[in-house]
Amino acid sequence: MLWERRIKVDDVVQVAGTSILGKDGEDVVALAPETGAERWRAGGVLKVYLAVALAVGDSALLFQPGLAGAKATLSARDGLTGQERWSVPTDCGSLRLPIACGARIAAVCSKDNQTLIALDATTGEELWATRAPNNTGAMACDDEVLHITTVGPDGGLASYSLSTGEARGARYVTGYYNAPIRSGDKLLLLDDLAVWGYTAPDQEIVWLHSRDQRVLWFDMSYGLREGQFLLPRPDSIESIDIQTGKVSRRWTFPGLTYESNQMAATPFISASQNRLLATWVREDGSPYLLIWEGDADAPRVLAGPPYLMQAVVVGDIIVEKTETGVRGFTLLRTDPPRPDPPAIAPAAPPPPSFQPPGPFPPPQRSPTAPGAPPPPMPHPSPGEEWKPPRE
Repeated sequence: MLWERRIKVDDVVQVAGTSILGKDGEDVVALAPETGAERWRAGGVLKVYLAVALAVGDSALLFQPGLAGAKATLSARDGLTGQERWSVPTDCGSLRLPIACGARIAAVCSKDNQTLIALDATTGEELWATRAPNNTGAMACDDEVLHITTVGPDGGLASYSLSTGEARGARYVTGYYNAPIRSGDKLLLLDDLAVWGYTAPDQEIVWLHSRDQRVLWFDMSYGLREGQFLLPRPDSIESIDIQTGKVSRRWTFPGLTYESNQMAATPFISASQNRLLATWVREDGSPYLLIWEGDADAPRVLAGPPYLMQAVVVGDIIVEKTETGVRGFTLLRTDPPRPDPPAIAPAAPPPPSFQPPGPFPPPQRSPTAPGAPPPPMPHPSPGEEWKPPRE
């Protein structure tokens, strides 16, 4: 381990450029991933009311509510240096879901009601505002179109012009919570049971890929790589061709089978072009990190800290989020080799993924598949690397 800091971080670790954003008391701090050292700190006169610090590209977006009838302040800082790029007053009472869309920033804020706004990314000037859908869940965009989903049993997907704020269309979608992802000419929609491929911006369904038929707690994490969508499943991670919906590769978890596994939930994943990281927590609470390097089929397996929630890769550093803060350690293989622990049962391949020819009915839930659990996996001490025995 390189460093550990007891600071609060967001539900998803925020990385502005290469800085890790967190809160120390009521101040926002930016940490260097290599050392955990503080790069800059933001607070000021109203620091006790500083509510939001969110990463948008290489900037940290700070929202500070006003006092005694004064307007709130919205500002952007350079993620690396903390230098203020712009600061503007705003009528928003709160701010959430900011997203970088080319030369604009879109976000949901509270005015008289939930309002969708677009800002000039260079100056912070508000370009337009319109009524946001009820129960806004998540957003995705390109330079021209903004896509928004709603949370609930009657979920929806709406699109807006980023130039004018004009509504471009809406449709009903399945799933209680849906995460939209824009990639090239496709709009992907991830829900708890499937990932859907749409044409963008007309939102016509072109493929459907079933995620699983078992009821688990699903994390909405995913990865993108050069035309591939990386989808976490309870027993594996799949690489799906964004144009066709076909599975091109599968990384399986050691010691698990499709019929019977020890997963508490689908994993949180973080991916770069040459590295894939999965936060793997078993039903007994044992946390692991699985790391696939390059074209490797077998992962490095590291024991995680207690209460490991998620981990992200920043350069050659893994930054882990726990209940007490964040910590970082290097991915570079400079440590001396450690002895192999006892062997575990190899994983059996899952059954072929369901690929319906269309039309595309919503996937149906089914009870957990029967089967006895595999033998318990040895749990090394935190930071210890596990390697499968060589034959």
